[in-house]
Amino acid sequence: MRRLLFWLIWLLIFPLAIWGQIPDHCAEALPLRLGASPLLLTNEGATLTPTTQPAGRPTTCIESFENDLWFTFRTEAEYAWYAVRIEPVGCNTPAGLQALLIRADSCAPAGFVYVDCQNPQSESGLALFTRDETAGRPYLIHVDGYDGTQCTFTIAATGYATDPRELDDLRRQELDFARLAPEAERPLPMLDATFLNNEVELQWQTQSRAAVQFFQVLLYPEGQPMPGMVLATLDPQQTVGTELSLPYRFRHQAEFVEDQRLCYRVAWYSVTGQKYYSPPVCVIAKPVPDLYVGEVTSGPEKGIFRVHYISKRKQDLTFQVLNQEGQVQKEVTLKRVGLQDGDMEIDMRSFPPGNYDVRVIGKGGFFQRRFELE
Repeated sequence: MRRLLFWLIWLLIFPLAIWGQIPDHCAEALPLRLGASPLLLTNEGATLTPTTQPAGRPTTCIESFENDLWFTFRTEAEYAWYAVRIEPVGCNTPAGLQALLIRADSCAPAGFVYVDCQNPQSESGLALFTRDETAGRPYLIHVDGYDGTQCTFTIAATGYATDPRELDDLRRQELDFARLAPEAERPLPMLDATFLNNEVELQWQTQSRAAVQFFQVLLYPEGQPMPGMVLATLDPQQTVGTELSLPYRFRHQAEFVEDQRLCYRVAWYSVTGQKYYSPPVCVIAKPVPDLYVGEVTSGPEKGIFRVHYISKRKQDLTFQVLNQEGQVQKEVTLKRVGLQDGDMEIDMRSFPPGNYDVRVIGKGGFFQRRFELE
């Protein structure tokens, strides 16, 4: 018992004895030397510094920060890949740690570029990766206890000439888990992605809804197949659709760039704790910058619908009504529409019930919205 108490006290005091204080602020980020032995620290006593929190947190896998610590390293000419590994030694809750890897020249959040994010919500280790062939570029590592969890942990940064994920057994097992699992236990979600209406819509189905504990929607930067950025964690009982009729749906909304390549996977966690990945799917972003079209709404009478649109430049706008086979049923064009916020009324009283689409075509592309005629 005395030996155990000695090591517990040593774990808590050792980092403070070396560094004098914990790196509680971005400006005091503790430098990590590439390839050095792991450092031992604790986030007990760490505070929150609101002025240095990363901007745009919805783009990361972390929703809030409570007791964060900061670290930094710089890239070196001999390496092309970098890995930061964080291993909890002991935590006061099972929620564990969460961490962000940020490319940043300073502590100004406006200049942060998010590179990788890990939020396992458990006491498992974290691994953050990036590829960077430019020497001397600074990175920040933002480590926080999930929901205020206090942990003693080790942290180390390592440079590699090749992709370090090929050397990471844990990550490789995570990738190959579905392939190694028996076929009968592998109800993988089949994922479909479409870029439409300035957003990416993902749809998927599973063989067994009852076996799903929750889904995670993952975005993979091009050229970096793992670990992926968690866009959302979804309860299958609250997600739109079912596996027997409509598929599950998720919409990724962001400021997309023309011809940007976006790759996604859906991971689902079974009630027995297993994790499965869908095959990856990729789309090319084709944003329409000068037009917005809202959802189709009911008009003043049954069978009459309204479409709200915003034109951001002078252009012709063509409104089409399509049936389920994609055939044009009605069409009207407004000539030389300028900067305008307006509504188009569509009379469908002479058409049979069913699902229809309204397509609005502008100078730089089109929006398409579905509606139901009862």
